[in-house]
Amino acid sequence: MKNILTLLLLICIFSCKDHQDEPQPVPEIQQLTNHTKNIYQVRISPDGSTIFYTIYKNQPNGDLHTEIYSIKSDGSNQKKILTYPNHLSYAPIVSANGKLLAFETMTYANSGNVSDLHLVNSDGSNLRKVISANTTFFPYSFADDDKTLVYGKNMSIGNCSCNTIWKTNLNGTQNKMISSKGVVVDVTSDKELFLVDDYVGNAYLMDAEGNNFTNLAPAIPVKISPLKTFVALRKSVTASGTTNPTLPQSWQVFGSGMSGTDFKQLTTSTAQNYPIDFFPDGSRILFTSMDYSAPDKLAELYSVTLDGSEVKRLTDNEFRETAIGFLEKKNKVLFTSSKDGKVNLYVLNLKE
Repeated sequence: MKNILTLLLLICIFSCKDHQDEPQPVPEIQQLTNHTKNIYQVRISPDGSTIFYTIYKNQPNGDLHTEIYSIKSDGSNQKKILTYPNHLSYAPIVSANGKLLAFETMTYANSGNVSDLHLVNSDGSNLRKVISANTTFFPYSFADDDKTLVYGKNMSIGNCSCNTIWKTNLNGTQNKMISSKGVVVDVTSDKELFLVDDYVGNAYLMDAEGNNFTNLAPAIPVKISPLKTFVALRKSVTASGTTNPTLPQSWQVFGSGMSGTDFKQLTTSTAQNYPIDFFPDGSRILFTSMDYSAPDKLAELYSVTLDGSEVKRLTDNEFRETAIGFLEKKNKVLFTSSKDGKVNLYVLNLKE
């Protein structure tokens, strides 16, 4: 009898140990940050492993300080990498190797807005100014193996206050305008193709030198698929898909081939639908949908196939959620939510 009891005890010990060692299921939604100030200007590193964002803090004397933070995609190693006092700064773009950040700061002077374009190491060290002028700069992308920087610059051309596209080396001494119109909204991972919004309702592609233009569609461009075969766009249309200004309109998700062919509407709901990113395998488009006619006016996350045949709702709760993109090239969706009263970062783990 004693031997039997000993055997049962050993079985229990080992079975309990095995049960404790089993990996715990990952929750569907994970909260990454818990700031008491709203998070703005979120960017994901090219490899999807690190997230950068900004927080603005009003000082007692009325000044505005900008803080830039980084955090790993699993929520670890959160840290403030830079504080920039007395400036309004915007979230950095990240070099392909993840070692450099580029960002703009702005001050308001009597002579007009003074904008600076900065570089800093991704750990916050070696902050340096690249360009300064009484205009507005927008860093878009690193290029040429992280040796150059593509950025936007607002300037007067004739009677036009135009958004122009420029390229510079990293010390700001060799500047060249590569396009006199538009803003860059996305770049392929190989930095060979730039998706551009001309700011008059049209989308086009160009190469890194501002050549080989391809007109895509009369819509606002958003994202190039990871397979470089499709482009996500948005356009304000009526429920029937027309642009009749006398009828109620809403933003809908559209898609196009890389040569401008097969331009089509993918969503048809009465809500405002904003495409954000492609799924890592390129099969679907992630979008945020906000129904202003609903009592709570909440935003939820959805996805749609490239032919528009299937729409899936990804979140369903009482908080406003805005998609940012995918992490680690997996089905992990980064989004912001005001669940705790302030805008913080969350991750939605989709089933594979």
